[in-house]
Amino acid sequence: MESQVKQIILQELPDILQRDPEVRAFILRLSREPFVDKAATESRFDRMLEALRRERGEQSRRWEEQSRRWEENQREIRRTLDEIAALRRRSDATLGALGARWGLFTEASFRSALQGILQDSWVDPAAREVAQRLGIQIYRYAEDIDPAIFEGSP
Repeated sequence: MESQVKQIILQELPDILQRDPEVRAFILRLSREPFVDKAATESRFDRMLEALRRERGEQSRRWEEQSRRWEENQREIRRTLDEIAALRRRSDATLGALGARWGLFTEASFRSALQGILQDSWVDPAAREVAQRLGIQIYRYAEDIDPAIFEGSP
């Protein structure tokens, strides 16, 4: 019997709703309790869309700020790297000049020391005395050597 009642309601209800405003209002009241009306749903949906727009705008602003900070940081890093490169070039030049100066001083010191060894103390004074008594002459030999003969040699 219940299925017959259901069939009758499904057949007759659309016509009754169109003809009788009181039945239509009753059905709407019954259905409003579990369902939200269209205006409330649209209002809530509009509020959610507006909140999403605001959040998107805020995120866009934050990204722009982060991009600006990133670029500023990259400029600072490039400037620091340029300063480091300049300091390296300056220190290389300074060390090169210092090494060249030390090389000249070291070479001059070495020559001076070798000259002192060969000329002044090469022959023991007692041996010099013996050599003179025997008639042996001790010669000192010094010659400037042309550096070109050493080119290509280690």
